[in-house]
Amino acid sequence: MTEKPETGKNSITISGDANVRIGALAQGDSATAWYQQDRVWEPSGRERDELQTLLRDLDEAVRREASGLADPAAVHQEVEKVSAELRRKQPDRGRLTRQLTRIAAAAGPAVEIAAAAATLGRAIAGS
Repeated sequence: MTEKPETGKNSITISGDANVRIGALAQGDSATAWYQQDRVWEPSGRERDELQTLLRDLDEAVRREASGLADPAAVHQEVEKVSAELRRKQPDRGRLTRQLTRIAAAAGPAVEIAAAAATLGRAIAGS
């Protein structure tokens, strides 16, 4: 049997099997919370051209090294998700970073794929 956690006037209890996303949370006497939302990113035409070139490099690396991947279809699907996100007027950097991380992890020993994903990730982060 699981014991119920102690609670008091200044406590927060989160339990169960759930995801909790909190921008800012403060609890208790004199507590403060601060939240900064990422600024909106709208790549310029030149930036989009550079990102599309790097995306093409990644896609080509996936095609060349597909035989060494455990699930090439899943990796290709993630590349397609990156492509779709980059086509948006204001792409979400966080989503792109997560997608590229999944691609690099799925690449396993396919170093060329991981390197292409990292290069695209750095370009996205630095834009």
